[in-house]
Amino acid sequence: EHVLKQTMEDLVSILKSPGARKLPYMVRSMDDVIVCTKNICSERMAPIFQVSSVTGHNLELIRSFVNLLPASDKWDELSKKPAEFRIDETFGVLGVGTVVAGTVVAGSIEPNATLLLGPDDAGHFAPVVVKSIHYKRVPVSCAVAGQTCSFALKKVKRSAIRKGMVM
Repeated sequence: EHVLKQTMEDLVSILKSPGARKLPYMVRSMDDVIVCTKNICSERMAPIFQVSSVTGHNLELIRSFVNLLPASDKWDELSKKPAEFRIDETFGVLGVGTVVAGTVVAGSIEPNATLLLGPDDAGHFAPVVVKSIHYKRVPVSCAVAGQTCSFALKKVKRSAIRKGMVM
């Protein structure tokens, strides 16, 4: 325990030193993972994960962190455009309702956002509300261009949605 405490103090000291000028951030929960992935682009934050290679304690936090990291710079430009989501699959989830899976190809989408779903058989688009968002099976507060994710939709019948539609 003493060695761990000393190691953590040394690590924090090095990260805060004039040569590094980083903000150490202890990652202890999934909420911390989400905070880190949102702020990692600033290049000031340095997430610290305490893991055990013996028991596997907190390895799921590292996996989630790596899976939630932004993919590439080309998506930065697309994330500034109006939101567009291409539907690849639809699901009916008990207790949740209609869920669509696909890729955000432009913009960013947050829960409670109203988007237009279509085209339907008549070529029309209808407004739908995003109830919640999951990215790599983790609930998130925003999905951005380049991410493959799933949205739970409010008050939409699964039969009204098909593969190939967009929102």
